[in-house]
Order: sequence, then C-alpha cells, then structure tokens
Amino acid sequence: MPNGHYFFLNLANISQFLSLIKVKINTMFCNRILVITVFACIALFCSSLALTAQVEDYDWASIPIGGGGYITGMQIHPSDPNIRYYRTDIGGAYKWDSAQARLRQIIFSNNDNHYGCGGIALNPNNPAEVFLALGRNCDGANNAIYKSYDYGETFEIVTNLPYYFATNGGRDCTQGTTDKDRQGSPIALNPQNTNELYIGTRDKGLYKMDLTTNISTRLASAVIPVNTETERHSIRSVVFHPVQQEYVVVGYVHYGIYLGNTNTQTYTIIGDVNTYPDLAEVSDISFSKDGDYMLVACKLDGIWKCTDPLGAATWSKVRSSTTIGEGYLTVECSPHDNGTAVTVVGGWQSLSAGLFEYSLDSANSWDFKDGSMGTNIYPWNSSNFGSRVAQIRFDPANPDRLFFTSWFTTMHTEDWTGNNIIWTNQLSAGHEEMVITDIACFPTNSQGNFIAYNGGDQIGWLDDDISQGTYPTEEVRDLIDNVGTAKKGGSVDFCESNPEHIVVCGMTEWDDSDAIIATSSDGGASFQRQTGYNESLGKAVVAMSCLDPQNMVIAQQDHIQYSLNGGSSFVDANAVTNLNPTCANTGSFNCLGASDLSGRNLNTSVFSAFRMVEADKVLSCVFYFYDWDDGSFHASLDGGQNWCKVNDIDLPDYGGNQWGQNSRLTATPGHARHLWINFNDGLYRSIDGGQNWSNIAGIDEAPAFALGKAAPGNTYPSLYLFGSKTADSNSYYYRSDDEGASWIQINNPAENELWKTPKVIEGDREVFGRVYSGLSGLGLYHGDSAVPNCAPSELLIKNTFDDLNSPSVPDWNFSTLGSAVANASINQWDNAVINITNPGTYDYDVQLRQDNFSITGGNFYTLRIRARADDPRDMSFKLRNRSNSNLTYLEKTIQLTTTFQDFAFVLQAPSTDTDMRLVLLFGGDDNDVYLDEISFEEHCNEVSGNALYCVDYLTLNGYNINSDLFHAKTGIISNGLIPLGQNVMFKAGQEFMFEPGFEVKLNAVFEGSIETCN
Repeated sequence: MPNGHYFFLNLANISQFLSLIKVKINTMFCNRILVITVFACIALFCSSLALTAQVEDYDWASIPIGGGGYITGMQIHPSDPNIRYYRTDIGGAYKWDSAQARLRQIIFSNNDNHYGCGGIALNPNNPAEVFLALGRNCDGANNAIYKSYDYGETFEIVTNLPYYFATNGGRDCTQGTTDKDRQGSPIALNPQNTNELYIGTRDKGLYKMDLTTNISTRLASAVIPVNTETERHSIRSVVFHPVQQEYVVVGYVHYGIYLGNTNTQTYTIIGDVNTYPDLAEVSDISFSKDGDYMLVACKLDGIWKCTDPLGAATWSKVRSSTTIGEGYLTVECSPHDNGTAVTVVGGWQSLSAGLFEYSLDSANSWDFKDGSMGTNIYPWNSSNFGSRVAQIRFDPANPDRLFFTSWFTTMHTEDWTGNNIIWTNQLSAGHEEMVITDIACFPTNSQGNFIAYNGGDQIGWLDDDISQGTYPTEEVRDLIDNVGTAKKGGSVDFCESNPEHIVVCGMTEWDDSDAIIATSSDGGASFQRQTGYNESLGKAVVAMSCLDPQNMVIAQQDHIQYSLNGGSSFVDANAVTNLNPTCANTGSFNCLGASDLSGRNLNTSVFSAFRMVEADKVLSCVFYFYDWDDGSFHASLDGGQNWCKVNDIDLPDYGGNQWGQNSRLTATPGHARHLWINFNDGLYRSIDGGQNWSNIAGIDEAPAFALGKAAPGNTYPSLYLFGSKTADSNSYYYRSDDEGASWIQINNPAENELWKTPKVIEGDREVFGRVYSGLSGLGLYHGDSAVPNCAPSELLIKNTFDDLNSPSVPDWNFSTLGSAVANASINQWDNAVINITNPGTYDYDVQLRQDNFSITGGNFYTLRIRARADDPRDMSFKLRNRSNSNLTYLEKTIQLTTTFQDFAFVLQAPSTDTDMRLVLLFGGDDNDVYLDEISFEEHCNEVSGNALYCVDYLTLNGYNINSDLFHAKTGIISNGLIPLGQNVMFKAGQEFMFEPGFEVKLNAVFEGSIETCN
C-alpha cells in the first residue's frame, strides 16, 4: 500500500463531531478517499488548518571538561561573598550557585553577539540587582545592556544602543583595532542614584543610562573623546570613589585617567598620557578603602599610584615590570585595610612563578609571595594556573580570602597571607568555556571511550563518562608521542567497524600554522605522531576508512591526499575520468569528469568546523569530497587514490567564501552511499553516493546537522538538526526519527535551553535521543529526552506461560460457569491454550483471571495481549476491582485471527486500587484461543510511542495524549484528548478508530498517516 497520504486535524472540539469515526483502508482508491473525506468533514468544525512542529521535553547540560576560556572579570557583592558574577570575552556570564556549589551560565540568547560580556555592575544597596554589558562586535544593534532585579535569574534586555563593547578585544569588528584589551570594570552603578548606570564603551566614550527609561546619554563629550574606527580604543574602568561617592574615575586606553563629578557632570583629565605614558595602557583601577589614594594597573608596564585623586592628584610609579616583559592587568586594594593592596604580573603562570605582589603600607613598598596549586578538579590541566590574570578580588567578609580570574578559569585561596599561597579551582566547577571545533561519536571501545572532541585551544579529549564532576584525566596532546608544538584541535575521525582506531589533527596556532596527524590503535589510550604528513601544510580534515584503519583520506590547503599505510606516507590523489572500485558492492558511479583536487577547499583556521571529506560507513574503499568553490561533488572507489566528479548541479557553492558555512558532509552508518550535507540555507540528501541530491523539504536553515542511534524499532539513524523549519521565527534543535519526513523540536527557550549557534553537533551512537552540541565559548552540551529512562514494572505473574506442557496455567485462575465446558493448559510452544468444548451462553462463562496486584492513581499502565484463535472470533477482557465489578477501569473486545496479533492498551489510572483483577472472557464461542503473552506494566512516566512501536493494534484509552508519534502495524483506536499546544501523529497500516470522547483542543494539531511498519 502506498505511504505518505495524510490527514490533519486542528480543531476546537470534535467530541461532538461524530459519536464514532471509523476509517478503514482496503485499497489504493480508499486510501485517496481518506484524505478527501476527512478534510470535508472537519471543514465544518475548524476555520484553519495548521501543521506545527512536535515538541519533546529535553534536559540539556554541559559536559564537564573544565575551564578552558578567559574569564575577563568578576564582581562580588559587598554584603554577601556568595553573590559572585563572572564575565567572559566570548562565553557568556556565570553566577555562583551556592545551592549547587557550582558556577551557572546566565546568558541564554539567540544572538551570538550577546555571549561576550564587557562589564558587570552590582547595586551595593540591593544584592538582587545585576547589570551586564554585552556585545562582541562593533554594532550597537547587536550589543545590549541586560538588567536583572532577581539575582540574574531573568533579564530585561535593552538593545539598539548608540555604543558597543567589542568584548573579544575588538577582533569581531570589521575594521579591527589596535586595542585588544578586555580587562577592567567598565560599567558601574552610581551609588548615589542606582537608577543610573555609567557605561564605558569602545570607541564611543562615556555614557549614562537611565535604568527607568533605558535612555542613554553621552557624558563629557568635550572632554572624553571618541576615536577612529581603525583604533577603537576602549574605556576599561569606571570606578566610583568609596567615600565621596559623587566622584567617578574613568580609565580610557590611549587617553588616560579622567575624574568626574556626577552631581555637576564636570570632567577633567587627571592622568595625562603625555606626562605619564604608561597610563595609555590602563587596564584596572582600584581605590583604597578610605579613598585617599588609588592604584592603576597598566598593561605594558607598571602600577601607578595617585595620591589625593580628588585634589592635587599626585602620581608616582610604585611597581615596574620591565625586567620580565609583561605589565599588569589588575590591581586590588583591600576593602578591609587601607594600607593593603595586591597585584600580579599579567604573564604566563605568574602565580606559580612567584610573581604575586602585595603591599601593606599603601603601595609604598612591595613584596613577593610564591604560589602553588592545591586541589585541582581538572586533572587534565595542572600547569596553567595563574596565567594572564585579569582581575583579583578580596572576599568582602574575609580579609584573608582572595579570588582571581584568568585565561583558563577562576581560582581562589583561603589564606593569601602565608609564605606559600595555596590556590585551588574548587569554586570554578560549572565554568565550561571551550571552543569545540570537531566531534566524533562512536560505539564504545576497549577504553570505554565513546566520544572524541577537539578544542580551539586544545587538541582535544576522549570521554568515557559525561556525568557531572567526571572531568577528563588527560588531554589528547599528552597522549601523543613527540607531540612537538601542536596544541590546538583541527579535526577527528575513527574507523566505523573498529573504533579502537582514531585519528586526530593537531595544529600549532589558530590559523595557517604547522600541524600534525596522530593515530591511535588502542581506543585512545595512546597516539602516535605520523611522520608521513608534510606538517608545514597545516590543518588537515581527516577521514578514516570504515573497515581499513590503514586507509585515510585528508584534505589540506594544497591537495586531497590519501594514505594506505596508516599515515606513514600521504600521497597526492589523482583526478581521473573513470572509477574502478577496489572493494565489493560499491554500486554504479557515473563519472562526469576529472576532479579538481587542488586543495582550495580548506579553511585553514582551527575554528572552521567545515568537513568536506568523508568515508562511506559501509563500503571500505569509498570516500567522498565536496568542493565548496563550485558546488561539485566527487567520489573515489579505491581508497582515495583516484577521484572523479559525480555531480555538479544539485549542491550550492560558497564562491570562495571560507566563513560562509559550517557545512559537514556526513555518511550514514549501516547504509551504503547514503549521504547528508547541511548548509546555512538548507539540508541535502543523497542515497546513491552523491550522484543525485534532494533538498529536504521544509528546512530553511541547517547550520548544523548530525546522525545518531536509531529510534526503537527503526533501522535508520535518527537525524539531528540545529536550524529552522519553514515559518520558524528562530532556530531550534530538532530530531527526526523518519529520515527527515517530520521533525521534533527538542529545546525550549522558555526553559533557558537556548545558546549561540553551534559549530558542530553529533548524535550518540548508543543512546537514542542523545545529541551533543559544540558551542564556541560555551563548551560541549548534550541533550537527552527528559522522559525518565526507567524500565516499566511487570505486575502479573507467569505472564509468558513458560511452563511447557503444563496441564494448567500456574498463577492464573481458570473457571467456567453455566453449561460451559473448557480447560486451560500450556502447550509445547509456551502458549496458554483455552480449549473450549461447550462455550456456554455468555462471554463470562469461560474465564482466565489473575488477582492481587495494585494500580496507583495518576500512573500510566500498558496492557498487552498477544493472541490468536483456531478461527476468527472475539475475545473480551476487563481490568477491574476484584470484589466490586462496578469499578472497571478498562473493558474491551478484540477480534482474534488465526495468526498471532499484538494488542496494546494504554491507560492512566484514575485512582489508586490495591485489589485488582484482570479477567479474560472466552465464552459464547467454541473456537479455541491461544495466548502467547499477557503483560500488565506500570510505567514511571507517560508511555511513549517508541515503547509501543509497531504493535498490531494500539488503543490509547481516555487520557491526555501529549506530543508524540504512535505507529501501529494495523490500527490505532483512541478516545483520548490532545491538549492545547500539543502535536500528535498517528500512523497505522489500515485503520484509525476515534471513539466517543476523542477530542483535539484549540491550537493542538493531530496528524494521521496511513503507513505500514515492520
């Protein structure tokens, strides 16, 4: 019977439409009538017809890797040290969660620019208030002020600003910048009027926002200048005087230090760069406790002290760092003691190198302290602490406790006054700021690993446990023999049939740098650097044969190359006009011309996740290659040695735009020649090795795509998509369990399940429904169905009748009434046989029943019966209270045939009943009945369509049916209700029956399709 004929219902209420609708399909003609008839009927009751996406509740969490990115600043509320906020250059903002004892991301936006945080301001009088300056680029429309009055739980967002922050050091501005700093505290609330937020901008000077009206006003325009777009200098610090709070100081890179009076709005420069050139690189400013002096940290050299800043403003250089070639990014005066101040040189591993400096006499003299690592919760990273320290903060309640933020994470010490300071990252759990550049999921190997992923600052990791608190023990770089200078992750792949074999590319720098290729044959326990690769060619996208790990194909900036010896040598591939397969069952390929293998298709940046080469997941010698320059597609049937063009019309091209897409060519496990490739503006599929491609209907944007484990009962992998379907106003994560015919939305922005555009996503190979998302600056997230993964509990005893050739049915009670004569036994095939000599008059004259089980109100249950008869006949059953037959919870009659059929019934218990009976009724018909299994299971959650996939008949009885797909071999019967906003689909091979009570609420969608299943 042909598939794909649909009917859709989007109704206010159809319970009064018909007391019973039964549509039965017997011929192709009737299949067509189904569509026409149902549309005609429902037209009387609905004014519009709409198809909306199904939505499945998912739980999302970051995978613990640990730190990894630059925390450029922090603020601690002066009244409570547990109120701490942290900002990052590209990875959002974090809040310390005391209840969970971890940092928690607080930015959730579909605007990628909002994940750069330029500043944090707290209300000293109200700990619930926090304000963030957000924006990575130089476009005020894509920068924002976030306002929260509930501890950062929710935000009011103010956009279309007349200024911007360019939080990644101006790197995301088209014109670039000579000022690449990100440290300091550039926004602050006016302590005398906390409805005024003072804002230091990049390029645009000083502003004040009225938080009641959201109106921004430029301040001191005649004194505090703007600057040219080729410079884009930034105000790094806006700090109010701790005693005379009407005064504010402003540290402006390239210009110096300004003092302003907020009452009179008069400003003067008190630290002129012509007199004090170091102040042109101001990073941080801190007032002493009493405000009689302030200290200024200068990036290139020096800590400067300004005595009497509100009066004579006398300057002196109190620290110099010229001997080590690094200046200072932060300085902090103690809020507990007017004479105490601390700082650290902004270099590599400064705290472990004994470069922590402190003064106890108002910065007149300074001493050094050594530091060492105490507890480290990130075992793979033990040598980088204290690098490029961006900000130091005193605990407002404990003068001995210090925090700092740095290139890799945040750390603290409980006592900085000792001779050797012990630093720990214990309070950084939850900070996940990696840039993930590639992911590969594979079946679990001998090391327990099932996922490998690269990082923009690390070659990568292999994971055997993604639960919270289980950080990787080693980074891949540490597993490579003779790793050299490689330290960044370019790409990763594995052998489909033998995931002991893994290959990675590691790069020296972010772009156009030397790179290595390393392979593992022991599941990732160790890696060997392959000498056959010309490492000066830089980044290589790697692909490994599905059956022969010695056979690899790589794309690098010069050429497509192959190796037949595990990487001992790589050879330039050949362009040919005829393909000769070296493995079996490749199928036919029509060569359209010789391939261009020049290598122009590679983006040499580590941050590009583009994958243009791929190995077939079934055919050992088949590799594929997509040419982004002209949109052509190419194949090799001899392990990558020879290539020809097989398609040049179906796929879009980039036209040389290396940053236009994150497209990834993906081969399908278990399905030879099945390929997928995603683009920003669509998703394409081929089932013949790339010779023909079809654009998946209904997908407008597909910046990320992956395959994962098939749904229960399916043989084709599930599809995962980040993108937008037709008519979507935003991008979402989706899953498809039917090869892209329909899509289920799996993230909910209302639950803060919204992050920036992922570079790459990947589906788990062993856990259905699990998807991984690599996010630039947010680490690696994974999503799983929120439905608890718990096994149902069987409530019946001896439900499979496994006592062979038994003269009775143990643990079941068999009885006859009236004139009925029958017996129940178990035959040699594990079937309960109801042998009927005289059927009696009524169905209850022959009974098989079981008692002594319970149901709990609100819980879900499935009753499943697998049965047949000698000739077609009816059989009834009741699920009821044992002693009170009026308490019947389910009563049905089913039609048996001469072959076994599976009948499944889903119900939600209306109340608790501890005295239950299930009784099967066979009287009134003398045809013998055979029962293969009777099951009554209690579920810990609503029963999913996957759990009941492809039973013969499925009955959904009298409960609210939420968004799901239900697929039966023959028919689906329901008297349930589809609530507001839900999207439910029925698929059945022959018929649907809607019984009285079936209802589709307003703005819910019901879809039916006549489709068989296996």
